[in-house]
Amino acid sequence: MTAGLRASRQTEDCLHHVDHKSNMAESFFWMGVCAILLLAFGLPEKMKLAVKTSRQASLQYQQQGAAIVSRRRVLDVIVAGSCLVLAGCLVAEEWHRKTMARLIQFPFCLLVTHACVLLGHQLLSVRHYSITASVLLLPSVPTAVFSLLMSDSLQPQLFSPEQSRALTSLSALALTAVPLYIVVGCDYAALRVSAKIPMLSGVLGWWYALQVRWTVVLGLALFTHGNLELMLCPTPALRSLLAPISAALASSSLPLYRSVITLLMWPLGWFYTEAVVRTATIHAKRRFRASKIAKGEGK
Repeated sequence: MTAGLRASRQTEDCLHHVDHKSNMAESFFWMGVCAILLLAFGLPEKMKLAVKTSRQASLQYQQQGAAIVSRRRVLDVIVAGSCLVLAGCLVAEEWHRKTMARLIQFPFCLLVTHACVLLGHQLLSVRHYSITASVLLLPSVPTAVFSLLMSDSLQPQLFSPEQSRALTSLSALALTAVPLYIVVGCDYAALRVSAKIPMLSGVLGWWYALQVRWTVVLGLALFTHGNLELMLCPTPALRSLLAPISAALASSSLPLYRSVITLLMWPLGWFYTEAVVRTATIHAKRRFRASKIAKGEGK
């Protein structure tokens, strides 16, 4: 299912845009950064603590009234179903192009992960893993949106240009908004985990995104000849975005554009994570005040 990625001369030019030595050097550099982060911040211990904290929050949520849990369950299934429908449209489009390898990219993976997290909230046995994942994946959301907007527009297209633009817009909206809905779920369990382990998103989440980009995605891009996550060459959309900033980055054969993207995605991921956490905190405080007022009126 990778034949469609090898069909044109343009694809061959993209494959050789960055030479093998540069690919190896840049990949080893970022893997070194990942190793430093792993050792300097004790990320495995932080992950274990996050799972433990999530398990405690899950048990507290389970003790709530059945009516509250049931109402939230219906909403979770609806939102999860919407994410799966969007992911299914991406599958249908890529199947039509015979480019299924492109489904390893962040947009599709995060849409499916959001749905799995929401469905995981329904099961006590896996809910703590879902809560942990909802915090861990927050920094990857800007990467997914950027990838969705900057990726190649390959032919042939299953959907019309208008339908493709609508699908892209809805997918970007879901990628951006659904994490906030997830964080306020399970009685703000993910919010409590994030507060107790503040580096879970900022460091561990970024480490995860680096690992995926510079090992799995780059390896599959080289193997399939598909420009996954723009790891083989800048797309026309990216060139037009970089041109006003730097003509060298927009046209040079050096692989610097990938490191520039990687570096930019960290602050964007951090800002997005902070925005989600702060918005969820404000929502939690308002709900707590409303609950106190309601209890006072009841008395």
